[in-house]
Amino acid sequence: MNTLRPSPYQLARTRPIRLAVYRKARLSLRRRVLDVGAGGGEVAAEMASRTGRKVWALDLEPAVHEAAGIIPVAGTAAALPFADGSFDAVAFHFVLLWLNDPVACLEEVHRVLVPGGVAMALSEPDLTRREDAPDTGLGAALRAAVRNAGGHPDAGTRLAGWLRNSGFRSDVKETPPEWVCLEDPREAQWEIDYLVSTGTLAGADAASLRKAIDACWPPRVRLPVAFGCGWRL
Repeated sequence: MNTLRPSPYQLARTRPIRLAVYRKARLSLRRRVLDVGAGGGEVAAEMASRTGRKVWALDLEPAVHEAAGIIPVAGTAAALPFADGSFDAVAFHFVLLWLNDPVACLEEVHRVLVPGGVAMALSEPDLTRREDAPDTGLGAALRAAVRNAGGHPDAGTRLAGWLRNSGFRSDVKETPPEWVCLEDPREAQWEIDYLVSTGTLAGADAASLRKAIDACWPPRVRLPVAFGCGWRL
């Protein structure tokens, strides 16, 4: 599945959210931590630096090599390659929206957690409630890409229910409805390049979209993001 990795701009923008979840989950006290859908390992490295211990970084094809604080693991979220009760914290960041069956993934997370462990939802957006001003069509194209990949563009709104249905006690919040002004044109280009790579946009359509965004630069985006903890009882 060709999923859109969070861009450096998204990672920077959601950092305060991640820090809030780390505090809520008492990450610094957790001894064995797994990052599901780790991508390039940025979030895993961040967690390792906060705990002072190694973090397992799982992805279908890990893009990170073993380094100080990170143990890369190849695997799928639907069948985590770990024994029951292997971790006391599991994190995911912009991951559940891409999964065909998020509840099955969260049931696996529940399985590999010890009693008292925590699932950390570091950021899951609801693209169905994304607003762009002006509306260039980029939001609609991103929603289509997630649906075409078999995912759930409304993941943010459904996160709390998914956690409860997987056996967790859910403690989920949502970011306030604030407009964000994009500051770097490379952020929009990152998303357009992804849409072209998945076939969601043809080259000519991508050029038209780029032109529309350039004409209204800087555009504003309002995107609700859910975050929080699922506690394994």
